[in-house]
This record gives sequence, structure tokens and C-alpha cells, in this order.
Amino acid sequence: MKTPIGGAGKLSTFVTLLGANKLNVAVLVDSSTKDVGAVRRLRDNGQLTKNGLVEISEFTGTADADVEDLFDRDFYLGLVNRAYDSQLTTPIKTSGLNSKDPRVVQQIDAAFKRRKIEKPFNHYKPAAVLLREQATLAPLIDAATIKRAEALFTRLNSLLSRR
Repeated sequence: MKTPIGGAGKLSTFVTLLGANKLNVAVLVDSSTKDVGAVRRLRDNGQLTKNGLVEISEFTGTADADVEDLFDRDFYLGLVNRAYDSQLTTPIKTSGLNSKDPRVVQQIDAAFKRRKIEKPFNHYKPAAVLLREQATLAPLIDAATIKRAEALFTRLNSLLSRR
């Protein structure tokens, strides 16, 4: 079961609710240096075992990361450009992003603000494009992205096999 909860600050409530129903819980979270305290509290108070909390940064190699950061930047921007084709006068390119920010979603949000496009950037729209057009787009996903996704699912599946 996937339950989007809207940030690590709300995680404790959901873990408590699910745990009260005697469910084994493993959590996949975006990684943010600002959420380290909330994540640490979940581990310290026993709500999640150390291995029950999986952070995206384990697979991206950066301290701050969202699930979108698993994808190659150009591929993900292709999804964004398809999702927002009616609002973009020109496609967003990697060169138009702030490479100092490790999170592609924040980079795109900043680009949208500069271009005065829908605020904030809605990351569900590119996900919907990938879902709708998966037969065409899946073969275009690069090997590095597939390797990161495979490592992520191997890790999550290992948690399920122990429970």
C-alpha cells in the first residue's frame, strides 16, 4: 500500500495509525536535510526500525532528493515538457536549470517561476504522462535510471520478505 502523506513531518502520525492496526510498515521518503530530525525521531522512538525507513538519497547519492531524482534529468525534463506543452513557449532544457540545487523538482519549480508558469510546479503531471505513455516512454529510460530503480525495489522487497 502506498500512502502519500505530504512530508516527513506528518510521517509519525501515519506510522502510528498503521502500526496500531498491527501492520508491518516500511516507509519510502524523499530525502531532505531539513527532515533529518523527523526521520531520526521515528527511528529513535521505535516507530520504525532502522531498515524500515528507506530514503531516496540511498539511490541518488545526494543528501537531498525526491523520487523524481531517480530519473535522468533530460528524460524527466522530457516528461515535464510533454505535461506542460500548452504552457511552455519553449521546452525547458537542463542548461536552463540551477544545477546547484540537487532536487530536479525544485529546479523546475524555479524555472516555472522565472517563466511565470503554473505555481508551484505540479510533479503529478509528468508522472501522469509517464503512466499514460509508458509503452512508448519505458524503452527510452536509460540504464543508470533502471539500475537505481532496481536497487530501490530490491531494498523494499527485502524488507517485505523479512516481515
